[in-house]
Amino acid sequence: MAERGFANARSIRNSIDRARLRHAHRLAANPDRRWSRDDLMRMDAQDIVAGELELAREISSVPAGLNHEALGGGPTGL
Repeated sequence: MAERGFANARSIRNSIDRARLRHAHRLAANPDRRWSRDDLMRMDAQDIVAGELELAREISSVPAGLNHEALGGGPTGL
């Protein structure tokens, strides 16, 4: 478990799950619109980019002396 970047797959899974939720909320926010099959199946960039911003905020709120890598995650590139 001390392997660097061990939790990367879980982080990706969590990011995708959050993007799916943002997609669902975005569609539900406009109930009067008639959504096409493509609209229902495709996530837009805003669904994914918002998740990256959330992750950056989470990382920046880590107490001093700790960072994402120290908590078991790999480098984020943000």
